[in-house]
Amino acid sequence: MGGIFLEIFAEVKRRVSMTRAAAYYGYPPNRSGFIRCPFHGEKTPSLKLWPDHWHCFGCGKGGSAVDFVALLFGLKPLEAARKLNADLALGLEPDRPETREAREARAKRARQAETRREWEAWREGLLRRLCAALRLGNEARKRPCGDWTAREAEAVRWSAALEYWLEKLDSGDREAQMEVFRDRRRIERRCERILKGTRERSRPA
Repeated sequence: MGGIFLEIFAEVKRRVSMTRAAAYYGYPPNRSGFIRCPFHGEKTPSLKLWPDHWHCFGCGKGGSAVDFVALLFGLKPLEAARKLNADLALGLEPDRPETREAREARAKRARQAETRREWEAWREGLLRRLCAALRLGNEARKRPCGDWTAREAEAVRWSAALEYWLEKLDSGDREAQMEVFRDRRRIERRCERILKGTRERSRPA
């Protein structure tokens, strides 16, 4: 599926609510948002409509408005999106050639999304390490300091800084998080020193 078709497909799913699509094709919901499922025989409505998706508690089928129309008329997803576009007069142009500007804008959005994914993966990884380092220090405090290992002593000594970085990265605004990112090499080295030889646990919920 080409880029322009992906754009149209996504736009149809965004603009067409399930209630609108179902009602247009003869399946208006009752007050509870249920309709009789057209995909299996039933007397009591068991297909629930939400604004952006549907699910039948009888046969287990579900999906978006596009999926509903595809199943209802035996169409492929793209054909169903085209049908919704035409029937509901959305005014989209699935056969319009993609312009260079549109390609560049789509590529830019893809790069931004990839950058965001990389950022979140890095952020979550450092949050886990900061939590693990803090946990090591907190566990050490339960014992006499004379029993601490070198790593535990390091964790206790750096606990204030670890808490500061964790708070900034976890709940700080963009500038606060960028402050940690700019200092990431030093912070990552500190966490590595503390956690070296220990198994990091998952970040607490």
